Amino acid sequence: MKKYLLLLLVAITVAATFTACSKDNESFSTDPNIIGTWSSKFRKTWDGKKWEQSDMKFDANGICEETVTNATIDLNNNNVWINYTDTYRGKWKQVEPNKIAIKWETKEREITGFGKTTKEKDEDNVVIIYNISNNGKTLTFVLEDEPNDTPEVFTRKN
Repeated sequence: MKKYLLLLLVAITVAATFTACSKDNESFSTDPNIIGTWSSKFRKTWDGKKWEQSDMKFDANGICEETVTNATIDLNNNNVWINYTDTYRGKWKQVEPNKIAIKWETKEREITGFGKTTKEKDEDNVVIIYNISNNGKTLTFVLEDEPNDTPEVFTRKN
């Protein structure tokens, strides 16, 4: 009987050891330098026909928001026509040093000129690899699954 109790005790100890250790439980402290509001300059969209500009906001509670303004720009006459603005809201967390995960939850589109706003769920998960430079004034990032894309560059608004 003592032999069976000893084997049972060993089996419980081994099971507890394997279930207690998990790499998923790793957590990284939040980089305080990313918290704040960041703004990009207008840049051409992927098709080269429109331009867009983004504002990103990360707060200390893990809430984030991105506002993307899509516009038509006539560089010859210095005219800008705002076509629509998309506002994405979600949650972010630090997953590694210089890497954050964002879970976008909603998207709101305001179509300029029509005064129309649509709201929809927009569940999407992205991982961003970022770098903060210029004494905390410049944020550069790329999506982890698109590392060869041109990095987006933002400047700190506050």
